[in-house]
Amino acid sequence: MKKSIHYMEAACSYFICILMLVYGIVKVCRLQFSVEYYLNDTTLGQLNGTQLTWAFYNYHPAYQVIIGLIEVTVGLLVLFPRTRKLGIVLFVPLSLNIMLLNFMFDIAALLTSVSLFIAGCILLAIYSKSFIRYFFSTSGLVAHNGFLKKLVAPSLAIITGCTLALFVIYHNQFTIKNDSKLIGKWEIKNHPGIQFFYFEKGDLLVAKTRNAAFISGRYKANNHSLNIKSKNELLGQGRHLYRHINDSIVAITLDTQQYILNRVEL
Repeated sequence: MKKSIHYMEAACSYFICILMLVYGIVKVCRLQFSVEYYLNDTTLGQLNGTQLTWAFYNYHPAYQVIIGLIEVTVGLLVLFPRTRKLGIVLFVPLSLNIMLLNFMFDIAALLTSVSLFIAGCILLAIYSKSFIRYFFSTSGLVAHNGFLKKLVAPSLAIITGCTLALFVIYHNQFTIKNDSKLIGKWEIKNHPGIQFFYFEKGDLLVAKTRNAAFISGRYKANNHSLNIKSKNELLGQGRHLYRHINDSIVAITLDTQQYILNRVEL
């Protein structure tokens, strides 16, 4: 029984540390709370819970970095036996807040946040006697017999968390390569249905119609070739040719129809 509790403690500690490193490092690199350009032209009532949350956390760049550093620190505190109690005290309310945020704002990471909170509660239960004695008794702290004093397992947890974080960063930044000159908001003058195009970082393409509706699709752009995929025909699916002229784009479709796009400063 005692041995199984030790294994459970180790599993929960490594699980928390790895995920905290992943989410924390991604936040430190300011890659989690990105806000698409088209959201600047939407009203508050049009935003869903995720978009509202992301816009709030993205408002000041330093805030996202601070949150990331806190998550990394707490994850490392939970990992090592000497600092685990402090890490648990900090992690449980932190994970509860994240879980409630994901639930109430309908954010997709709800299952992950619930798993983290449960892992934190398991560690809290394992150390419950120690916490009770510390907070409600004058006899002082009970000694912990120490588990996994060697640095091999903690080092593997840190390496795993950092590797996964780097993978997420690499995937977001380098796997999708598009013409960086396209990124931003563009006004289209001579299209009967679309008023603005928003080429977002990555491959998201959003268009605002002249009826103030938003439609979306995916794009790939390189070597003056623009490929659009969308369920909405108004976006103009298929392959288009384009060229840059100062701060404008002349896009030429396969049926020789020309559309002039002018960059709009946000």
